[in-house]
Amino acid sequence: IITLDGEADDWVGLKQTDQSANNVPSANIDIISTGAHVDSIYLSLLTTTKEPIFASSQGNTIRILIDSDDSANTGYSLPGVGADYVIEMYGKGQTILSSVLYSFNDNSDSNDWNGFFALSSVESRTKGTNTEAQIPLFDLGYMNNAEMKLVWQTTDNSEITDLADNVVSLKNDDFSISSQINNMIAEANSNNSGDGIVIDGYFGDWASVNKEIKTFSSAESEHITLEKY
Repeated sequence: IITLDGEADDWVGLKQTDQSANNVPSANIDIISTGAHVDSIYLSLLTTTKEPIFASSQGNTIRILIDSDDSANTGYSLPGVGADYVIEMYGKGQTILSSVLYSFNDNSDSNDWNGFFALSSVESRTKGTNTEAQIPLFDLGYMNNAEMKLVWQTTDNSEITDLADNVVSLKNDDFSISSQINNMIAEANSNNSGDGIVIDGYFGDWASVNKEIKTFSSAESEHITLEKY
């Protein structure tokens, strides 16, 4: 059982995921490790930053997006993840000032951040570089031994952001957001076939399509002068 005290001793032997360090200019929001653990009552979460995230006199924020139904087709859309919930912890001066669980309204557009609405307060504690939070499984509609995927993000008062690339999976089906993006790019840029216009880099199939001729250009370089479209 995880004791909510900001200490990481009781996380020894439990699942923790390393994240890329030194990839943002602020050490206070630099996520270096994340952890998730489910017992019979709670989902417990651990965020470890390079320096204490809430030590600043300016407000910093931790967000943990939760794909509680293991479906990228529901919730707020991220590469490979559909966030049904998000926890937002805000604080400064060594204190967490607010800690809230938000739920996503599936009637909203999947890219609408305003689709989240406040559901309940969240118990959380911070000490040094560690911040812990616990959410009752009932609030997440969690079924026994189900899969769940989680994404961490931090931001500071200057809107510098660290998005933890490695997605945490309760079933050890971890993957990186960057790999999902690369797969999406590769699929979008693949050789498509079919009738009519074919996206293959050959332009002969545009010969019969009417084109507008650009008769005036203010471009100072021939490389960006638009001739036809």
